[in-house]
Amino acid sequence: MIDVSNFSRVHFVKHKEFKNILTKIVMCYEMMCNDCVTQKRTLPNNENQLRDILHYEYLNLNQIRAKIKLNQYLFVPEVPEDHRKDNTRGRADLRVIIKSRSFENPQEHFTIECKRLDGNTSLNEAYIVNGILRFVNENPLYSSYYGTNGMLGFVVKDINVANNMHEIDNLLSNKHTEAHVIDNIVCEDSVPCCYKSTHISQNKPLRLYHLMLDISHVVE
Repeated sequence: MIDVSNFSRVHFVKHKEFKNILTKIVMCYEMMCNDCVTQKRTLPNNENQLRDILHYEYLNLNQIRAKIKLNQYLFVPEVPEDHRKDNTRGRADLRVIIKSRSFENPQEHFTIECKRLDGNTSLNEAYIVNGILRFVNENPLYSSYYGTNGMLGFVVKDINVANNMHEIDNLLSNKHTEAHVIDNIVCEDSVPCCYKSTHISQNKPLRLYHLMLDISHVVE
């Protein structure tokens, strides 16, 4: 039997650290949206381009990192993971390297997978199949050293985000039982724009945080 209570004890500090990182990402998202409005700029409706703009212009820009105290972390895009028999099966959208520890042990990092969402079932399915399930399986594509990782949803249409998360949760419960949900998707009150769910992966509990960044008012 899996001891989920032990999961909370052992990983509490790491979850708290990751939630702090997610809060900083939300701050960068808000800067990005404000800059778009001020500069009368629109964002491309493309997952990789959205990730790259958030990454290169905000998360890894030194003056912003210093301003919001992100200096101890480095965000690296498109990192190959799960290399088997000369075949890379997964590339993480963002790997969060922790300066004080990751250089000693490369396994000590957080992973964030990015997806677009518009309220339609097709993208909700992709969020699960090409997102959540990359963390959760007998042989997951992405590692979870700390027992926690993240999903980042770029919301490209003006939808009710809470209702859409409920639809994703229903898909997990009724169709994608291979996601091994033990705690359904609920709001994470300590982080803006954030939800969380708990799964079983490789016989261990895994917490996933779901950042929902609404860019519908500034996207092409």
